[in-house]
Amino acid sequence: MIEPGPVGTSFLANQKDYIKIMQSSDADIDDETKQLLTNATERIKAHVVTMFQTPDEVAEVIREVLLADKPHLRYQTNKMYASAAKAKLVDPTGDKLTELMYQRFFQ
Repeated sequence: MIEPGPVGTSFLANQKDYIKIMQSSDADIDDETKQLLTNATERIKAHVVTMFQTPDEVAEVIREVLLADKPHLRYQTNKMYASAAKAKLVDPTGDKLTELMYQRFFQ
């Protein structure tokens, strides 16, 4: 199982129009929710952009797995996301991962 972190693609750029619509005064969303969206979006962008991998870096991990004599079940391509992988695997309820993401992006 290959588990990449954020990969430098056009995904975030493609989200800009959606976010603008959600934040516009025409959207049927209350001001508090709009502010939460704005805050979370900015925190996510600031955090994720520093951790991007290139598609080539992910492809290199895939190549290594394919060539391994005894491959592991899981591979995280981005070592900076190891804490999220650990939280996900240690807690089957998902509470630890949810708390980690909340702390990272919403506090």
